[in-house]
Amino acid sequence: MRDGNLERTSIGVFKPEISQSDWITILEQMRCRRILLLELDAPDGVKTPQVAKALDYYRRAEKHYQGGVWRLTVEGLRQSLAALVGKKAQEGPRRR
Repeated sequence: MRDGNLERTSIGVFKPEISQSDWITILEQMRCRRILLLELDAPDGVKTPQVAKALDYYRRAEKHYQGGVWRLTVEGLRQSLAALVGKKAQEGPRRR
């Protein structure tokens, strides 16, 4: 304050480093969430082994989702999609 007036002396940029898991926690506390809804007709798994394998991965992902194991849920969905397009859906979590 100078002579009763507010005077800005400096300007700074605050860029905190927040991890992805911290952001998720913050968003959950604010009751924010994302919803992804996919609705597809289930193909007949008996017709092709490729579809049968994809459905197996999907069922595993569904069980992980119900148990709240998010990382394995996403991995199961990735494996399911990979199997559907004919790519090898490696077992277990992918390494970066």
